[in-house]
Amino acid sequence: MENIQFYHWTINSDKSETEKFYKEKFKYGESDFCTCLDCQNFKSQKDKILSTELLTFFTTLGIDFKCEDRLSAIQMRESQTVWYMFSFFFKGSLNFDLNDKNNKIELGKPFPMTLTLKNETKNIYEITVSTHLPWTIETPPIPELNYNMYLIENGDFLLVIKPNQRLNPFRVSISPEKQEIYNGNFSSEQDFELIIKKEDMAEIDTIIIDTNYNTKDHKTNYSKLKK
Repeated sequence: MENIQFYHWTINSDKSETEKFYKEKFKYGESDFCTCLDCQNFKSQKDKILSTELLTFFTTLGIDFKCEDRLSAIQMRESQTVWYMFSFFFKGSLNFDLNDKNNKIELGKPFPMTLTLKNETKNIYEITVSTHLPWTIETPPIPELNYNMYLIENGDFLLVIKPNQRLNPFRVSISPEKQEIYNGNFSSEQDFELIIKKEDMAEIDTIIIDTNYNTKDHKTNYSKLKK
C-alpha cells in the first residue's frame, strides 16, 4: 500500500491490484466502442481533458485514464457544450471518514471539473469526473426541430414534424394542462403527422414538442392558420 495525498483526500493505494483490475476488467473506455455522437465528441478530446496533476494522481493510483466507465452526456443548448460524467475505479482504503462535506474536489484546468469520491464496494472506490466540454467533431451537436401547423378542410389541425432520428425520443403535449397526446420515435424518413381535432383546439393555448435535444412551444394562432 502507498499513502497518497491529493488535496484533502488521503488514500492508501493498492496500485498493483488497481492496474490488474484495469487489465482484466477495463481494457477500453466506453467512448472507444460507442458510436453515438456524444461519445465520439468525448473520444476526440479525452487525451486533453485531464490536467498533468490529475493524470499523475490517477497513475499513482494505478488508474488507466483512457478506460473511462459509466460515461453519460447532456447537451447544453445555450452554451453549445456538453456536460459529461465519467468514472474511474481504484483499490485501496481511505485515511479519512468519507462524507458529503469532503467527497468533492473542484479543479480548474484545463476545464473546470468536479471530482466526486464514493465507496463502490468494501475496498473499491469510484472517482466520478464531471465537466463541460466543447463540441469538436464536424457533425452539429444539436439538430434543428422543423415543424408546421396546418388548418385542414374539416376544421381540424394538422401538425407536421420533419423526421430526424437524432431527436428521438419525442413527445407532443398540449397546455394549459400539459397533457401528453403522443410519445414515440421517428422511425422513417417520412414526415410525422398528427391530427388535432377542432373541438380539442378550443381548449388549447400551446402545443409543446419536446425532443431529446429541443423543446419548442407552438402558440396557437387561429386567425393566421385560417388565412
